[in-house]
Amino acid sequence: MQRRIAVLHKEAIKRLEISSIIAIFAFIGYFFGDRITFLDKKMTAEVIKVYDGDTMTLQNGEDKLRVRFFGIDAPELKQEYGKESREHLLKMCPLGSKAELSIKETDKYNRLVAIINCNGYNLNKEQVAKGYAWAYTDYSFAYYTNQFNAKMKKLGLWEQDNPIEPKEWRRLQKKIKSEK
Repeated sequence: MQRRIAVLHKEAIKRLEISSIIAIFAFIGYFFGDRITFLDKKMTAEVIKVYDGDTMTLQNGEDKLRVRFFGIDAPELKQEYGKESREHLLKMCPLGSKAELSIKETDKYNRLVAIINCNGYNLNKEQVAKGYAWAYTDYSFAYYTNQFNAKMKKLGLWEQDNPIEPKEWRRLQKKIKSEK
C-alpha cells in the first residue's frame, strides 16, 4: 500500500512540474511576447504602403505582404487621431524603408501579425508609447506598460478626455450602418 502511495505521489509531482512549466511559458508569452522573438520567423522587407497606424504592406521579393502589428490597436483613419497615428508611423518608417518582421501568426484576414522594427524603432512599441495606439490587451499585455505611461503623460490620443478604443469605434460604426 505504501509503495502504491509513493508511486501516485511521484506521478502527481511530475504532473505538477509539467503543469508549472506550461504555466510559466504561457505567462512569459502573454506578458513578454514582444521580447520573445527568437522563435518567430524573421524576414526583411520594404515598406510600400501604410494603411493606418497598425497595418502596412511590405514587399519581399515578388511577394506583397499585408502586415498587422502584433499587440496594438491604432485608431481607424476616420476616427480621431487616426491620421495622426498613420503620420507618426510614416515618420519613423517612411515608404521605401527596410523593415524587419518578427512574425507571430496569420490572422483571420490572412494578414501576417508581426512585431516590426524599422530604422532602429520597434514600431509596435513606439506607436503605443507615444500615444498613437492602444495596447491590444485582447491578445497581449506586451505594450500595456507603454500605454499606461503615455496615458499618464497625456501623449497623443491621451490628450482627449475620453478617447474611444478602435474596437469600440468599429463596433459603433457597424451598429450605425445596420440602423440605416
